[in-house]
Amino acid sequence: MDIEQRPVAEKHFLNTTVHKISWSGLTVAIKDRRTGQTRNILDNVEGLVNSGDCCAVMGPSGCGKTTLLNALARRPINATVDGRVCINSTQLPDAAFRHVTSFVEDHDTFIGSLTVRETLQFASKLAGITSFRHESQARIDTLLKSFGLVDQASALVEKGISKGQKRRLAVAERLVTGPKILFLDEPTSGLDSVPVFTLSATYATLQSATISSLSLLLLSAGKTQYFGARSAVIDYCEGIGVTIPQRVNPADFLLELVNIDFSQDITAASQRIADLQSLWQASNSAQLLCESILATDRSSEGLSIQADDKPGIGGQLMTLLQRSFLKAYRDIMAYTFRLVMYMGLAILMGTLWLQLDRNQDSIQLLINALLVSCGFMAFMAVTYVPAFIEDH
Repeated sequence: MDIEQRPVAEKHFLNTTVHKISWSGLTVAIKDRRTGQTRNILDNVEGLVNSGDCCAVMGPSGCGKTTLLNALARRPINATVDGRVCINSTQLPDAAFRHVTSFVEDHDTFIGSLTVRETLQFASKLAGITSFRHESQARIDTLLKSFGLVDQASALVEKGISKGQKRRLAVAERLVTGPKILFLDEPTSGLDSVPVFTLSATYATLQSATISSLSLLLLSAGKTQYFGARSAVIDYCEGIGVTIPQRVNPADFLLELVNIDFSQDITAASQRIADLQSLWQASNSAQLLCESILATDRSSEGLSIQADDKPGIGGQLMTLLQRSFLKAYRDIMAYTFRLVMYMGLAILMGTLWLQLDRNQDSIQLLINALLVSCGFMAFMAVTYVPAFIEDH
């Protein structure tokens, strides 16, 4: 089917610009507060993912998986980041990079008083998706259908959907902007086997494409233990003298192999990890990966990004006000309670400082009244902090 003849909702998810993302020499270092020395969370990590491919980052807890995703997505982290992250052999500025990427966090950040459909609608408006109303609705309908949320479209996020459905909504909320590269931090958390299987294929379906290959990045102690095709990991292990037992899940075996947290002999386990990392660096797979990254960096393939008409401050303010009024309308008890408190304060102050004379003797009483009212307002402002954090 010709691209121009595709439905509008499908064309929004097509990727015709981003062909690959590569990273080399990626090192993330922090300063240990106790010892004052620098410690590497990630140490010279490399990788290359082509368009249509899916790369899974695997490793034990604390090996640097989330840090790697944050560094690749250029999210703010309290650490020193070195290395190159290129899209189509180009190191994009932050504004252009955010235009083609999106990040799904490992925890849900929703406004509970909005419905599932309203969550996607406000995400589309704040992202500056400029299209006709029916096109925007068709795009949202496509996402709701693809993620199995059609029946929950009118349900409130806080109490109307399950944890697994919230995880699906988190991915759909990021896809509504049509990113070309999607970073997912533990996207299957809280999902059963069926959504886990469909989640990896959903984005490819929306692109009218298929995932051409599945690659695996195995991390341990911030260093690469393997990077390559998922189907080749067993042959690689056999090539370095590691035999995966039969009737054992290879993923579970690899996680146990590179995990040293529960080892009886930490020194021996650390030496095993160092040996595995040395074997990876000396392998043909590592050499081919380096050559592919160098070839990508030397290519002249650029990236053309069409600038969107982003909403100005006025448009964003109106959208946020609309969302805030909608929250207030559905959380009427909280605002009613505040209104009663303010009315009670007004009555209290009006009766205590009633009919004060406008002379020198009443100045101290007026100062007391102003002090009480200002102090009350200052403490009441603290109650808005949770709402501010939720909106942020």
